[in-house]
Amino acid sequence: MGISSVGAFMPSPSAPAYHALKAFVSHNMKSIQKKNNRILETDVRCGFINTAMAKGERLFWVAPVTKAAEKFIKE
Repeated sequence: MGISSVGAFMPSPSAPAYHALKAFVSHNMKSIQKKNNRILETDVRCGFINTAMAKGERLFWVAPVTKAAEKFIKE
């Protein structure tokens, strides 16, 4: 399972390395799955989660860590 985020699709000048890494994870998982069809690709693309990395004022659609974790387990 590859854990990426919406950051793979929404680049930002404030954290270019973070967004590049998330894009790499998403595309790498797709490439691995295409190379070996017996591997099931599951790419979890988290939204914005209220962690130490979520900095700034007026954060939009930020989920608490516990709520995000419950969603991962449930779904």
